[in-house]
Amino acid sequence: MKYESFLKWWLTFTLIVIGFVFCAYMGVIKNIYEKDASYLSIATIIIFAIVSVFIGNNIFLICKKDKPSKEELESFSRKEEIGWFVSELCLNLGMLGTIVGFVMMLSGFEGLEISNQKSIQGLLSELGKSMATALYTTLVGLICGQLLKLQTFILSLHINRLECDENKKTL
Repeated sequence: MKYESFLKWWLTFTLIVIGFVFCAYMGVIKNIYEKDASYLSIATIIIFAIVSVFIGNNIFLICKKDKPSKEELESFSRKEEIGWFVSELCLNLGMLGTIVGFVMMLSGFEGLEISNQKSIQGLLSELGKSMATALYTTLVGLICGQLLKLQTFILSLHINRLECDENKKTL
């Protein structure tokens, strides 16, 4: 089937959008926006959305071609590498957010007066927000990175299949 890979991507993307809408409906997205002081989670989600559409467009374009040339296959292989790179970037942004959250947490101990009860209450409140930043950025980075890898894998399989067909013709 000519558009089999695109349909696999489309099903995956549709399930991702449904999951995102469900999370928005349940207030998860709003919660992440409010509690992530670094806003790296939102940046990761935006990058994820843009690259997901980029991957889907490339899968559609390569499926549309009946017999892509060797140069076109190389061009799509380079675009596939972008998908792998950005999936790792999402993971790294999640880890960066974790570090930022921990630094925020540790900076709360600066100027703490142990004898002052209000100071300790303020610290506990700040620790909660810092920990939320650390954990939400990790969670979003992991999820976005893995979902991008899945989409890029669909593109990769299609390119590999076309390259094998090309190699069989030359033999």
